[in-house]
Amino acid sequence: MDSKPTCITFFLMLSTLFMIISTNSGNALPVRLRSIFTANKSKWSETGHLNIARLYHAASLLLDGKVLVTGGEDYDVCSTAELYDPISRNWTKSYDMTYCRWFHTATTLKNGKVLIAGGAAGEPEPLGNVKYVLNQAELYETSTGYWFHTTSMNIERYFHTASLLQNGNVLVVGGSDDAPNSAEVYEPEMETWINTTDMHYGRKWHTETVLKNGQVLVTGGHDLPFNTINSAEIYDPSTNTWKVVGSMNYKRYFHTATLLTNGKVLVAGGLDNDDNMVNSTELFDPSTESWTITGNMTQGRYLHTASLLKSGKVLVSGGGSFTSEFSTDAELYDFSTGMWTNTSSMNYQRASHTATVLADGNVLVIGGKPLVSSLNCTQYSSDLDVLHSLPFNITIANGTTKCTPRGPCATTNSHQQVTSFDVWNRGPQEALQVYCLTHLRLLRLQLHEPQWHIPTEIGDLTDVMALYLENIADGSDIPETIGKLTNLEWLSATAWKLTVLPDSLGNCKKLRFLSIAAPLKQLPISLSLLPLANLWVTYFAGSSVPQDFFHSLNPTLKTLRINISKFESFDSFSTLTNLEVLEVVSTGLMEVPVAFNALTSIKGFHIAGKNNISRLSEDFPIENLERLLLENNCFTKLPVQALLSRNLEALELSGNRLVDISEIVLAKGPLQDVRFSNNKIETLPETINKLGDSLQSLYMNGNRLRTVPAEELVKMKKLRLLDISNNQISDNEKARLRTIFAKNPSLHVQF
Repeated sequence: MDSKPTCITFFLMLSTLFMIISTNSGNALPVRLRSIFTANKSKWSETGHLNIARLYHAASLLLDGKVLVTGGEDYDVCSTAELYDPISRNWTKSYDMTYCRWFHTATTLKNGKVLIAGGAAGEPEPLGNVKYVLNQAELYETSTGYWFHTTSMNIERYFHTASLLQNGNVLVVGGSDDAPNSAEVYEPEMETWINTTDMHYGRKWHTETVLKNGQVLVTGGHDLPFNTINSAEIYDPSTNTWKVVGSMNYKRYFHTATLLTNGKVLVAGGLDNDDNMVNSTELFDPSTESWTITGNMTQGRYLHTASLLKSGKVLVSGGGSFTSEFSTDAELYDFSTGMWTNTSSMNYQRASHTATVLADGNVLVIGGKPLVSSLNCTQYSSDLDVLHSLPFNITIANGTTKCTPRGPCATTNSHQQVTSFDVWNRGPQEALQVYCLTHLRLLRLQLHEPQWHIPTEIGDLTDVMALYLENIADGSDIPETIGKLTNLEWLSATAWKLTVLPDSLGNCKKLRFLSIAAPLKQLPISLSLLPLANLWVTYFAGSSVPQDFFHSLNPTLKTLRINISKFESFDSFSTLTNLEVLEVVSTGLMEVPVAFNALTSIKGFHIAGKNNISRLSEDFPIENLERLLLENNCFTKLPVQALLSRNLEALELSGNRLVDISEIVLAKGPLQDVRFSNNKIETLPETINKLGDSLQSLYMNGNRLRTVPAEELVKMKKLRLLDISNNQISDNEKARLRTIFAKNPSLHVQF
């Protein structure tokens, strides 16, 4: 499916906190009150916590006044359900739905049941990009909390809308990539779905509003080619047909539409065709089927909520805004004046949340994607309290227990302090509270999607010795506060658009291992002062390395792995006399300098990319050489001097210009792995059997072989893999060879 990206400029978390805004101070319940806005006597207060944080979920007001929340984007959430009791202000778990889903609809029927329809399922992915779309529907029985199957919709849908018609049926609209202009009606008594006539426009991310006359207004959204539209149309349940009405003045999607007490419909905010936030609002008059512009909101918003209060005013809360990626702000629309005024702000920034008007007129705001700009660790009494506040399920093990879960995992010491925290394999969006775990020695944030940012609070983790930062969000940098981690010994970071490293890394005097996978433009000079033992720099976008950087690296460096485009000389490495492993992926290298003879500690030498190296110097250091990998170079013959190493275990010259490899018999070391793929080799010499005491795998694929000495190969005691695919061996010869190779059942041959 096509995705609609949402830019995120700081750290995303899925909040477990929920708030109620009271429109009458006498009805306010200031439990765990966080902030009070005295103007208009409006205030926000926290309720109890959800059992699981949620995003892209659905919320339904039940006939008994409780609120049912279903699904959400995360494996731990997507099939779950729970109930909010406005009397106790607490949440209780209900039975799980039959299907995992988010971007679904939930509609309370007149019989009290709740109809859940469609949605996305499968592995959570960025907005709009899902692996599975559902047409299945199910019913929630409020008296028992059980779920029951009902008839499936006629088509799969997500980002659709649903509304309860005055006759008790449910109209579901749009949200299908296959039939974006389709709609259908659910009849609860028969538990059947009936198609309406097609809409005049395909839609998703639109709005659907039941008018006072029972007809249904649908506005805006995206059509199938993902163009933002301003069209509107009305569904008539009596004829099961659609008609076009006047278009809105502005194209918009991710907007809201609210039925006012005077029968008009207020449309507010959203994104335009260029994905710019709009603060414009307009009114639809059913009597004229036309639109008029009304007052602008105080800020642009999208993915916000709009709720009709008992006073007749409309409360808009959260969403994306001009001033910050997600907003805490709320404002009220007064239809009598057509003006908007600010009201008290929520305690947390939110978007893609839900807002439900309760029976007492209060509004329950649930979940979403808030942006937290500050960290208050004093509210947590212990590290375990911090863990329990995080918006996902965590496996907790003590220091004597091996911790290998499929999801987030924390390890504690005897004092119940969290010393290790892993979010790996399928990690959910990380939460800022992690940085309250100041006893951490290891923190691994290996998340599923590159959509999170590193806050400055990372500098508070002064006990951290190992830090893994994977998939840093586009536009985010590693903050300078990382220089406060003076105990840091191991740092690994992956970022697709990170171009610079903070100079403050030079303050991490204990740093021994540094791995950066990012399109860096340069390396900070301060790194050259650190006693690094291992430096890995990959996805290096340019050759703007500071002058003499490699010359000034501490001689303690033992492993250097770099991926630098247009890297032209090894000269910078000739002073690293303790270097044991050198891996270079680059283009344009011409030769290995004579000065390399000083690198007598070299055990592994790996050159790949697209280079022009055709030989090694005669005095290339072989005393300790164990692995020699020379991929995609210009060798026409084997580097005999390297074969003389008595420690050589692995040799690769794939993608070169080799024709004759008969000198392989000169190898003095215990060669175990030999790879000569994609050369011009015509003959595999029979003398290869002289490697029989050590050779375990031999790759000859992609050459010009017409046969191989099978009789000798089957005698090789340790040979387990032979790849001779993509050569010039005839079918008859392959048949003959297979007969011979069958004598050694331990040998696997790939033809």
